[in-house]
Amino acid sequence: MTDNKYANASYGELGIGFGERPAVVVVDFQLGFTDPQYTLGGSPHIHAAVEQTSKLLGVARENDIPVASCRVGWGSKRDMGYWKIGCLYEDWFYGRPANGHGPSRL
Repeated sequence: MTDNKYANASYGELGIGFGERPAVVVVDFQLGFTDPQYTLGGSPHIHAAVEQTSKLLGVARENDIPVASCRVGWGSKRDMGYWKIGCLYEDWFYGRPANGHGPSRL
């Protein structure tokens, strides 16, 4: 047994390969996560991920690899599950700026 909990639980034990038709899916890179003006947007980890994702998307687009993106948001507080993150109850509704598309380089 190793100290790696994922390896011990057999994550990654079987390869799945890349298939014949690759695509890139970008998840939750909306303004509320990527723009420092928002409570959750100041993480250096996210900003590094945005930079790396921008490079990946450039290569994907140059090679006609499909790119899809999605973001989280709700129509009202009633639509949400229970979250311990208070700012989600203020800024993350459809039509609010935090729910908008992330950096233009993505």
